[in-house]
Amino acid sequence: MNKLILFGLLPFFLLGAASIQAQEATDNVAITLERTACRGVCPIYTVTILEDGTVKYVGENFVETTGEQTTEIEPETVALMVDAFENAGYFDWDEAYDTQTVSDLPSIITSVTKDGETHRITRYVGDTTAPIALPFLETWIDEMTHTLIWTGVQPDISGISNGTDTPIITLQRGVCF
Repeated sequence: MNKLILFGLLPFFLLGAASIQAQEATDNVAITLERTACRGVCPIYTVTILEDGTVKYVGENFVETTGEQTTEIEPETVALMVDAFENAGYFDWDEAYDTQTVSDLPSIITSVTKDGETHRITRYVGDTTAPIALPFLETWIDEMTHTLIWTGVQPDISGISNGTDTPIITLQRGVCF
């Protein structure tokens, strides 16, 4: 009779262990980047960076490689990236910058987890009210994970604007002797 009870409860223990493993697997996500559709040929993909340095890419459309791909970066690099997001003020920024002054641009969704706290931001590319550092951080994720090898699209920061005609960066060279 005890064996019958034990075998009867075994599936519940196995299901419980599976859900614990699934929970642990999702708890170690450090950074995500998702690029969404537009009314053109904007690349649609997601990159997930885990604390252990695992990089998971899922290409959907308008990319050279569709489907899942994985690679690795150093876990120390991941920790430095998360710290850089925190130092930039990411965790204090709004959850959405989604004013659509132009109707055919994509959105970029990022999330960063530090010390068990996750902050997620959706930025519509046409919304100029987002902190100027956010588009740079989004592009930095692409650079650090080398998404170019799968997307075929070189990250571009030329369209980053603070919503004014004032230059963000000016480079001036003096006379050289």
